[in-house]
Amino acid sequence: MIAAQTRLHAMRESAFAAAARAIDAHVRQTPTQAVREFRGLTQADLAKRSGVSLATIVALENGQSPDPLLLGSVSAALEVPTSLLQRGAAVPEAPTERSLDEPRNA
Repeated sequence: MIAAQTRLHAMRESAFAAAARAIDAHVRQTPTQAVREFRGLTQADLAKRSGVSLATIVALENGQSPDPLLLGSVSAALEVPTSLLQRGAAVPEAPTERSLDEPRNA
């Protein structure tokens, strides 16, 4: 059970890091647009999944500052933390693999 939870956590971390890299790769796009495209969603798909109007998604992707509750709905639909959709979000480093024989750094 714990191993399955650890793998799930690692997959989420990897998805988070991949989404963050997608944002960096598309600096001329808003974070919302970059993650939406990374997820392979249309604006209409995102609107439906997040429960907001298409016009709201378009406004977000045109740089309009979102209401925090709205941003929460959109981030939940995109399966990323709200902080990732804000401009200037820090990109997490990808976890590194190490041998079980290597000593841990405290």
